[in-house]
Amino acid sequence: MKVTLEKLDKNKVKLDVMVDEEAVAKAYDRAYKAVAGRVSIPGFRRGKAPRRMVERKVGADYLKEEALDRLLQDSYAGAVDEAKVDPIDRPEVDVVEFEEGKPLRFTASVEVKPEVALGQYKGLDIELEKPDIKDEDVAHELESLQLRQSQLAAIPADQPAEKGSFVVLDFEGFIDGQPFQGGKAEGQLVELGSGTFIPGFEEGVVGAKAGEEREVKVTFPADYRATELAGKEATFKIRVREVKKRELPALDDEFAKGLGAKSLDDMKESIRKRLELVAQSEARRKFNEAVIERVADNATVEVPDVMFNRRVDQMVHDLEHRLEDQKMTMDQYLQYTNQTADALREQFRPAAVRGVKNDLVLEAVGKAENLLADDSDVNLEIARLAQLYGRSPDEIRKVFAGPDRVDALKESITLQKAVRFLTRVEPEVAAVESAPAVPPAE
Repeated sequence: MKVTLEKLDKNKVKLDVMVDEEAVAKAYDRAYKAVAGRVSIPGFRRGKAPRRMVERKVGADYLKEEALDRLLQDSYAGAVDEAKVDPIDRPEVDVVEFEEGKPLRFTASVEVKPEVALGQYKGLDIELEKPDIKDEDVAHELESLQLRQSQLAAIPADQPAEKGSFVVLDFEGFIDGQPFQGGKAEGQLVELGSGTFIPGFEEGVVGAKAGEEREVKVTFPADYRATELAGKEATFKIRVREVKKRELPALDDEFAKGLGAKSLDDMKESIRKRLELVAQSEARRKFNEAVIERVADNATVEVPDVMFNRRVDQMVHDLEHRLEDQKMTMDQYLQYTNQTADALREQFRPAAVRGVKNDLVLEAVGKAENLLADDSDVNLEIARLAQLYGRSPDEIRKVFAGPDRVDALKESITLQKAVRFLTRVEPEVAAVESAPAVPPAE
């Protein structure tokens, strides 16, 4: 096979490919055998009829197209490898000549990954922050634990509710004297002062006692999510069932022992260590992001539309999955956020462009520093994923069956290696910090 590369405008190239007669003959032979296995010819078992009879049955042009399709797939992939280009879209193929007994000649115009002009990517003046956990940070965590272990206790019936009290309410809302959908509840627990309800509602309950009934007038915010209620005045008829207060357990050794610690001091030390680990992880994440952003800012590359659109497609797809977890459809989300699908895609534009550019620059660093992933890297990543998900390596390997998925895995590993190189993360640390390239399918 002979391949000639011609660079076109921007990131487009044209491959002029010549495939020899021997490969053409083999393609015809494979096509004949495949077609013969699909057609029935009287007097012959399926797949055993002579070629001339198969051609008579299906037509010579059909056999020619079958041979061409098979040959184009193989020869285009080989031409891409020989020309050392990295296509990012489907090619525009033009068959110049294809006849049995002659070479195949075709051209393939395709958009490829853009060239990246790296700027400074070594010796950047970015420092990794050293977290400083203070006593008040530990105290705040203790307060949170204390809050989670608290209980609600009823207060005497003659004591009014105040800010910070918890009240159990029955209520129903009315607009212009008519009840509205979603405005009624029974046994609703409300913390006064929490801001959970619309402005004015909780304030209107302050001072009420258990068994008391009262009316509270409020105005729905102009940007209220239920547009039919936005900006309207409403009256809520309220009955207070109970008034409660939060009782906190004492912060002492017994409290700590109840949560598995030896003592309160032991619990404080455990909290401090955990906060330090969390802070170190967050500092590392911010440092990595800052380094990648600086390296990308120092580089010059034009993000192709096809890569940008593909990244936006993925971001929309990811959002749909998150919405499914919340029992919401994309149409409902667009209606709730008062935007169109096009506006949503435009909203994703900055992050998509930045993400694609970062990946292209990281890949360029990988090439410059000879960090491109190979088969041994793939084996190590598969072993890591197998351990992470409790699967066998063979099971994980099946997830990545096919050249496209293996290439995607290699690209992901290359990006991880480039990040480790730029941020000087030790390999064993990086293995813990990095997310799996592609979560295995069930």
